[in-house]
Amino acid sequence: MALTGLTQSLISGAAAGFVYCLMASGLQLGVAATGLYNLAHGAAVVAAAYAALLSFPHLPTPLWAIPAFLVGILLALAAFPLAGALMRRGGRWGLLASLAFTLAMGLLIEAVLLLFFGASPRRLPLALSTRGLGPWPVRLAGDRALAAALSLPFLSLLDRIFVGSRLGRSLRAAGSDPDLARTYGLDPARLFLGAALLAGSAAGVAGALYPVLFVLEPHAIFPLFVSLTLTAAVGPARPLALLPMGAALGALEGASSYLLGASWRPAVFFLAFAIFLLAREGRRAWA
Repeated sequence: MALTGLTQSLISGAAAGFVYCLMASGLQLGVAATGLYNLAHGAAVVAAAYAALLSFPHLPTPLWAIPAFLVGILLALAAFPLAGALMRRGGRWGLLASLAFTLAMGLLIEAVLLLFFGASPRRLPLALSTRGLGPWPVRLAGDRALAAALSLPFLSLLDRIFVGSRLGRSLRAAGSDPDLARTYGLDPARLFLGAALLAGSAAGVAGALYPVLFVLEPHAIFPLFVSLTLTAAVGPARPLALLPMGAALGALEGASSYLLGASWRPAVFFLAFAIFLLAREGRRAWA
């Protein structure tokens, strides 16, 4: 029985890891295309989640996800152009200025959410957690299965745009060598807008799925930390490269919650973050 419970926790956590990948893809695309670590990304995911929560009683499925999608894009469009201008014109302090700006923006979004919604935890009432899929006795909860099934196609679409489209090729060229990109006539301001659209759409879809899986509170530290962890682990690669690490992180979180209790979740994420960073530095040292 204990082994069955552990197996189910591993599978359930790995399914949640698909949503973790979707969260992280927005931050990762910004880093890969522009070098910008948008520290307001977690707050954008949470704000999009509240938009989904508000629209759910008034719009049919799946139209209640559209406001979340739009909120994610609008907040990314608010963050990227000014943060990009700070990076380009701030000289040696440009990166630090962009980090300070996006961090301040994230804290402001959190404060507004707390003011309007309070600190009471909420969740999207889909009633899917009581329905399971898969052979008995190991079954995947319906909300986890739905979130994973919706995350993977959108993550694949982002990957296809980033790798195969003209916009994606321009973003990757600018991310790998900004000076050479300017030589070939690529406008950094337009590329920041393109990166904002991709990153914001990822934040919006992740926000729509966030209250399906998790209890929603007006604090952005969890989605931001998940995004930073996976981005640090994978680096500025294509979005689908996040899947193995995301599933592993979700499975680790599920197993630790089962064995140690949910109160150990922050410690597990800090441990995973440290391991990923050490693994990256180790690869660099041996290269």
